[in-house]
Parts: sequence; structure tokens; C-alpha cells
Amino acid sequence: MIAMECDADFVQGYLFAHPETDFHRLEGLNMPFDRLFEKYKYAAAARESELRTLYERYAGLFQQAISRIVSEKNLQEACSDLMKDEKTVRCYLLLPNGIQIGHTLVSESYRNKADIRFKPISDAQNADWFRRHYLRRAMMHPNQLQITRPYLSIAGAHLCVTLSMMFSTPSGSFVFCCDLNWE
Repeated sequence: MIAMECDADFVQGYLFAHPETDFHRLEGLNMPFDRLFEKYKYAAAARESELRTLYERYAGLFQQAISRIVSEKNLQEACSDLMKDEKTVRCYLLLPNGIQIGHTLVSESYRNKADIRFKPISDAQNADWFRRHYLRRAMMHPNQLQITRPYLSIAGAHLCVTLSMMFSTPSGSFVFCCDLNWE
């Protein structure tokens, strides 16, 4: 399953059989590939369902925050409703070149649980996030909410999902991001 999740085409080991150059000798082996693929497909469908539910739950709050930013509210005011949600960890605003504008907003509930070892990197003002897939996807699909797969956040060593969207204002284009706790 892990190899499938990583998009590996080949794996090494003895789970299915020992290495063999004579493929005719492998014909009698009972390889559970069908079961593995079914299990993988079931897990992938469950993940997609979770992401759809996440989209439905957060799309309105996320769009509301962007509308408030466009109408020149500060980030804290713009994100006030989003920050009340128990899964919200942080919100931040990026320029299309990946540079973070202003401070990271961290939710009160997460701040109380945050590991002190990550305090030095908790505020990423002026950080460059250009290599992050959520920024690039938002730039490729402006005005469309993007949702990442769960990944390990460097800002707190927890699994998170990032919502992102590129939008335009009279002042220029921006990418709004919100990290949600996935644990």
C-alpha cells in the first residue's frame, strides 16, 4: 500500500516472492494483487470523500475571508470566522512570487497546544513559500479553491491540509492560505 501511495512502479523485497529470472516458475504463486488494488482503491475513495467533505465545510468560510481581504479588511478581521473553527491552525497571505506578507495568524486553540520547539519558526513573515505545491496550484487555477493532500507541516510537525486560492484586488494578486489540522 505504501508503494502505491508513493507512486512506486517497482518494489524490492520478499513479500510476494523471491527474485527470479525464470518467470514460468512464478506462475503457480498466489499473488494478492487484486486484493491490494481493491484495498488501495477503497482507501483512495475514502480520502477523496474526506476531501470533498472538507471542501464543502470550508469553502464558504474561506471565500468569506477572501472577500473581506478584497474589501481591505486586515487579515485578522478577514479571518475571524475561519479562526474560530477547531480545525483551523493558521492563515497567511502570499504574493505570487511566494513571499509571505505580514505575520502568520495562529488560532488560539492551536497556540495553546503548540510544541514550544517550533516557536522560532511559528511566524513566517517574509518567508518564501514558492516551492510549495499549494502556492503553485493556486497560481495555475486562480479563483478556485485548492486543497492539498495531508502532509507533515514544518511549522508544527503535525499532519495538515492547506487550503489556498489566488485572487485579484486593485492592489494586485495574492494567494490566501489556511492550514487545517488533519490529526
